[in-house]
Amino acid sequence: MTVFDRYAAYYDEMYTDKDYTAEAWYVETLIRAHAQPGTASILDLGSGTGRHAIELASRGYSVRGIDVSDTMVALADSRKSILSDDLKGNVGFSVGDVRSIRLGVQFDVVLALFHVASYQTTDDDFRAFLETARLHLRPGGILIFDFWYGPAVLSQRPEVRIKRAETENKWVVRIAEPVPQFEDKCVVVKYEIIDCLKKTGVATRINEEHKMRFFSLPELQLFAGMARIDILSTREWMKASDPTGDSWSVCVIARAKSS
Repeated sequence: MTVFDRYAAYYDEMYTDKDYTAEAWYVETLIRAHAQPGTASILDLGSGTGRHAIELASRGYSVRGIDVSDTMVALADSRKSILSDDLKGNVGFSVGDVRSIRLGVQFDVVLALFHVASYQTTDDDFRAFLETARLHLRPGGILIFDFWYGPAVLSQRPEVRIKRAETENKWVVRIAEPVPQFEDKCVVVKYEIIDCLKKTGVATRINEEHKMRFFSLPELQLFAGMARIDILSTREWMKASDPTGDSWSVCVIARAKSS
């Protein structure tokens, strides 16, 4: 079982309001600002159902997506199957753990989006994630990832959230109940999803727990230095501004050291 077990089947329904096109454009602006000219290949760690990867492939990049969830990869492959033949050739997905996958290939850019880094809840997990990224970067390549920003988590405090979605055949309600474990710099999010079929009224209920870690910038500098990675820039996700106490999601752009 992975952290995304039965929840994975509801992932796209829960994030129909997420603007993947805008996020891909934002990532491309970071690539243009910090990567070398001619950047063409991307490794997407924690690629989920493939929406970021496919958006970036449609912009001309060659993208390889890796995700630990079999269900997520199957959904990504299904999304890929309806693409044009040319676009299919630019993107691929496979199952793997971001802490240990070794592809034997290097890329111009390594991505880890939508808080993949915060799913690395121990020091060893996070260091292994950075090592994976470093080993898969070509000389001069860049790493881009986002994470839960500690000062915002501690000042705003996580709260219960309810989200509703509707498809042609069913209603879905997701309840997210956060349980702080601040001594571990983590929050355990208890998800309850209720899936009700419109035709029959039959309801299905699932429960999963996702543990998320938050980081401070000094922590990230320490971990990056240990992994021989230079942090080039930090900013609020989807913005160009510096992180503040209101910046729940923060983005890092980094480059592996040459020696």
